[in-house]
Amino acid sequence: MNWAFAGGLAAVSAILATHVVIDVYVRRLLRELSYAGFVIFLLCSFFVKPMEASGTSGLLVGAFSMGAIAALLVLVSRGALGLGDFHLAPLLGAILGWFSPSAVLLAWMITAIAGALFTTVGLVSKRLSRGSMIPYGPFMIFGTLVAVVVVGIRG
Repeated sequence: MNWAFAGGLAAVSAILATHVVIDVYVRRLLRELSYAGFVIFLLCSFFVKPMEASGTSGLLVGAFSMGAIAALLVLVSRGALGLGDFHLAPLLGAILGWFSPSAVLLAWMITAIAGALFTTVGLVSKRLSRGSMIPYGPFMIFGTLVAVVVVGIRG
């Protein structure tokens, strides 16, 4: 891995960490941060040899796949999944697609399981009620991180 790509990963990591903090405390995800992270990751992908990962084509497939699934979930969830989550999805999909586009489904499964566990514990402990807003962005980021680690270990 070269310095340009490492710097890009550091910048994207900072953007994702910022998203987690903002979503937990303010319950918003800023699309400007999401798209800036996507552009940074896309530009940095040009500095890595295609043999080292799925490459730019995998990045674009992952971004499209994650975005399409998020769009479907936004439509089906009737407002439970917000537009900020939708705008975050292509960045996370690009990261997943870079390593392995097939990891997108794994990331969504991990995201759903983690979100469900958090909600169940919150409801049982009475820290959450049925109408509580839950920040879903951190779960999406967590699911992406776990999927990248699993693909890295497996691959």
